Amino acid sequence: HDHDHDHDHDHDHDHDHDHNHAHASICSDHNCTDPSHNHDHDHDHHHDHDHGHDHHHDHDHDHTPVATNLALERFGIETYVFKARRPFQTKRLVELIDYWPVPSKDLLADQVTAVHGTEEDGAHPFVPLLRSKGFIWVTSNPWNKVEWVHAGKHFGMYDVGPWWANFSDNELRNILPAGELEVVKKDFKGEFGDRRNELVFIGINLNKDEIRSQLEKCLVTDDEFDNFLAETQRVLDKEYGRRSA
Repeated sequence: HDHDHDHDHDHDHDHDHDHNHAHASICSDHNCTDPSHNHDHDHDHHHDHDHGHDHHHDHDHDHTPVATNLALERFGIETYVFKARRPFQTKRLVELIDYWPVPSKDLLADQVTAVHGTEEDGAHPFVPLLRSKGFIWVTSNPWNKVEWVHAGKHFGMYDVGPWWANFSDNELRNILPAGELEVVKKDFKGEFGDRRNELVFIGINLNKDEIRSQLEKCLVTDDEFDNFLAETQRVLDKEYGRRSA
């Protein structure tokens, strides 16, 4: 199975969009590393195009922008990007988030129930985080992209609609504006298309190895992946009468 855990080089972009959101302010640019940015997210599809190269776990290249280097030097603020091309097992992911001491959580309320962590849970690897953002692929609803939104004491996961890979090229041409299909397809890789996990973490003195380790434990195992694919294929064949790839 193709399950790359890619760590991208971050790029700094100066955009200043400000839209109010009920839970948290979040930057919609998943490669943005400037913690001073305050770009609130919306619930449309985000098409994020990597500006980096695939690196396995033990690669660590410092291409940090100057502004971020200054923030790191002055405040200890740094960023970490986690990527994976296989879904999170929803129950394990929620258990990881459950003991993260963030007072306000909104975790796909129609699908899962959260148990709120406490301030005593100081060992959690997410404690140093100031913000985190991105989108994830989860087993509880594999056909829809889930947005991950965290700023300060507020965290949420929100269903933001279907992955583009759910649709055929002909369907996408009818859905998307002219010329947009080629842009969307840049996010596709292998049989799963644009379905993936892509998260950016911003915090002070992050334990990147521990963050990665804890998130990787939440990904489906090889056996779980086989069962997951078989089950989702049965649903697709029943509901749509066609293959998922």
